[in-house]
Amino acid sequence: MLFKSLSLSFLLLASRVLADNDNCSGDKNVTAQSDLDNIKSCSKLDGSLHVDNLQASGITVLNIVGVKEVTGGIVVSNSPHLETVNFPDLETVDGTFSIHDMTRLNSLPAPKLNEVGSLELKVLPNLGELQFNNGIKKANNVEIVNTGLQSIKGIDITNIGTFNINNNKYIQSIDMPQLETASSINIAANAKKVDVNFSKLANVSSDANFNGISNVFVGNLKSTKGSLGFTDTSLNNVSLPYLTSVSQSLYFMDSTDLNSLSLPNLTSVGGSFTINNTDLVKVSGFPKLSEVGGGLTLLGNYSEVDFPKLSDVRGSLLVESKSSNFSCPFKKSDDVIKGNDWTCKGAVSSIAKSSSVSNTATSDGSSATSSASGSDSSAEHGKSASSQKSGASTVAFSAGVVGIVTLFGAALSL
Repeated sequence: MLFKSLSLSFLLLASRVLADNDNCSGDKNVTAQSDLDNIKSCSKLDGSLHVDNLQASGITVLNIVGVKEVTGGIVVSNSPHLETVNFPDLETVDGTFSIHDMTRLNSLPAPKLNEVGSLELKVLPNLGELQFNNGIKKANNVEIVNTGLQSIKGIDITNIGTFNINNNKYIQSIDMPQLETASSINIAANAKKVDVNFSKLANVSSDANFNGISNVFVGNLKSTKGSLGFTDTSLNNVSLPYLTSVSQSLYFMDSTDLNSLSLPNLTSVGGSFTINNTDLVKVSGFPKLSEVGGGLTLLGNYSEVDFPKLSDVRGSLLVESKSSNFSCPFKKSDDVIKGNDWTCKGAVSSIAKSSSVSNTATSDGSSATSSASGSDSSAEHGKSASSQKSGASTVAFSAGVVGIVTLFGAALSL
């Protein structure tokens, strides 16, 4: 009898273990809180967690308790009544942690979360703060689009792939002082004055676009393998003391408070170089710049242009100043400008508009770019504007700006 009783106990225990293992593996589709209660004993969920379209239930709060690790992704979306989604124990998500398309969501506590494959927060207009108290230390990509966030804190990443922050109309600051390398950075169409702190950022392997910012700390930046641009900012100065090269285009545009540039170690710009609609009265701060791979465009109210080492501009020249004291520093006989088009003059009543950029925000939370047409439609570096709808797509604003700048440079070089 004792043997039989022990056997039955072992069988019951084994069946419970098997049941627990079954609960803790495979993708889980959540339609009610009870579905989450069934996995609260799973410290590790071997699969993905999907919470989608809880419209009929009227659920306002979800608690994902007990789960520390998810080997797949977590997606919570399209549930208009949800106001709080709570992850009190979650530490690691190997896939994408995606919260999107919920207009009432105002609380997303994940106090222990420190690692995700990618982070996506989209179309969350009532989400006012990030509650990543422990700090996310690892994420391949971060995309935050159309939220009510006032600041970005708690993302303490050293290396990142894509970092895309756009159409967040209340953001005042983006604070990531630990960031050292990034594949691409796009900050665009947010609030008009955003403070950005990337004080340790050294290298960007693709494009970096800073739009609508008031302060930016990127003083350790050494190189970008794509384009680098500052558009529609309220910056007074840009200082990049360690930057040596920009592989594609460099642009400072529609920044009417900008009165000082300092890039003392920049030697080459691989694409076009544009300064347009700033407060600069003297274009200087580039004592080592010797080569521009595309066109050189300087439009504004400059009285002086000083590039003491510039010896090779492979595109064409467009320099126009409203200043009556402006004297063109370039000569055709110098053979510095290799492009066919040459414009260099002062005392103009209205400067050219062909390189101006306008930014608009679309209703789905994406951003769009448009420009006045140049003299030709060929592209010098083949960059094109791209858009990606929020929820199903989000705009890559920097690609659009780069496309505009390089398109204009190409037109000038013909």
